[in-house]
Amino acid sequence: MNIIDNDFLFFWIKFCKVLSSGLLITLKLSSFAALFSFTLGILLGTIRCQRIRKRITLLATAIDATTFILRAIPYYVQLLIFYFVVPDFLGLNLDAMYAAMISLGVCSSAYVSQIV
Repeated sequence: MNIIDNDFLFFWIKFCKVLSSGLLITLKLSSFAALFSFTLGILLGTIRCQRIRKRITLLATAIDATTFILRAIPYYVQLLIFYFVVPDFLGLNLDAMYAAMISLGVCSSAYVSQIV
């Protein structure tokens, strides 16, 4: 009886460690992506709004096209592009976590810029 209790306790402690490390990774990813997407989305949305006042028409049209394309491409495809294509194109060595953070931030910023 005591051996079964110790095995269950050992399993539960190991499970909590794995669960807490996954929770920390998720919080890190989502907080960076939220901050990045909010900042970039507000910036792009503000530039898009200037088109109404006829100040920055060419840049606002380019931002409109970019947000349309980013919203049309599924997120999984964007993730693959940011992990495989962009590092090769720029000559960078990008970690999978950073690729996920950047791609989620860019994808979400397109939606935020449409809201602004």
